[in-house]
Amino acid sequence: MSDTPLIVAQQLEKRFYTAGHPLFIILAQLFPRLFSKRVRQHAVLQGVSFRLQAGRVLGVVGLNGAGKSTLLQMIAGIYQPDGGRLQVHGRVAALLELGAGFNPELTGRENIHLYGALLGIEPRLLQQQEEAIIAFSGIGDLIDQPVRTYSSGMFVRLAFSVATAVQPDVLIIDEALSVGDGAFARKSFQRIMDLKAAGTAIVFCSHLLYQVEVLADEVLWLHEGTVRQIGSPETVINAYQLFLEQLAQDELPSAGFQQNAGPTSSEARLLKVNAWIDGVGETTCRSGQDDLIVEITYRIVHPQNPPTLAVVIDDDNRIPVSSCSTFYDGVQLPFDRQGTGRLRLRFPHLPLLKGSYHVNVYLMCEQAVLVLDAVEQAFSFTVTQTGHEIGKVMLPHQWESADQVC
Repeated sequence: MSDTPLIVAQQLEKRFYTAGHPLFIILAQLFPRLFSKRVRQHAVLQGVSFRLQAGRVLGVVGLNGAGKSTLLQMIAGIYQPDGGRLQVHGRVAALLELGAGFNPELTGRENIHLYGALLGIEPRLLQQQEEAIIAFSGIGDLIDQPVRTYSSGMFVRLAFSVATAVQPDVLIIDEALSVGDGAFARKSFQRIMDLKAAGTAIVFCSHLLYQVEVLADEVLWLHEGTVRQIGSPETVINAYQLFLEQLAQDELPSAGFQQNAGPTSSEARLLKVNAWIDGVGETTCRSGQDDLIVEITYRIVHPQNPPTLAVVIDDDNRIPVSSCSTFYDGVQLPFDRQGTGRLRLRFPHLPLLKGSYHVNVYLMCEQAVLVLDAVEQAFSFTVTQTGHEIGKVMLPHQWESADQVC
């Protein structure tokens, strides 16, 4: 795989006209030196620089209005930079507003060629891939019906199938790594991962920080149009989460942090989640003394691709305190011939300190990235403590005399 970058951004700038007479706005665009002072401008991006090689993933995070979507649209060729330099090499596919180029009066088959042409796919390639596109979308015989008769799910499935029909050199994804619902969400996610493995450079923007940290090779944090930080996922995501936590404490709703579950899948479902405190009360836990027990019942339709389970404990501010996953713990989900199974998770002598907490359960794909089903705030409980230690958790520790330390 070549080390030559497919995307090179150097000191990118983008400005939009926000106020002024329409005539002067047009003149300012045509003759900026003469008329730019007659209208008001807003700098959306300033001094943004990065490089992206083939087969690597750049995650983009930031608050709403930070300039993320504008940056992706510039890479896709929708906007041109007002300053700096942007080089994008190879075929580009953008999953921004899926199906924005569809004509509702045309059939699905006709829209394959219309939408594909708008995406820059050669007619010859579209013709070769037509049947594969239809098969992947799952539209079936309705492909020759007008798109206006389609459900929203069918519409999105067909648009995604066209956009990813031919392997692009660069793939741009805004906000979601999967589309549609049920089995198609999983299938679309797998297609994106296959493109990455085949050498496609991927730029994606997401509020789901877990996905960003797991999938990205590098993360770009945009804040008010400038690069706040760029580097390894662990470093940047940790800094961004601290920033979001501070905003939450300051009660600023614009933080834009979302821990939303993905679409409910027809391939796997959470049937029941039970949780209790094995101690003095059903919803009260004594720190370091009582056990927290979570019992999860689920059903798997396709056992050949068994999903994984994740449990996240967060506080009243929806800030995760701790989590665990069968994927990382190497635990296989048990199930019977009907695909139904039950797994119990125990947190012995729960070391959380005083406060209110919530248990969230996620059924995820076999790679522990895509959420198939979720029960958020399945169980709420309160932790009490006898001492006056501060914080969220009591870590294992021991005191030693300095003279005894080697």
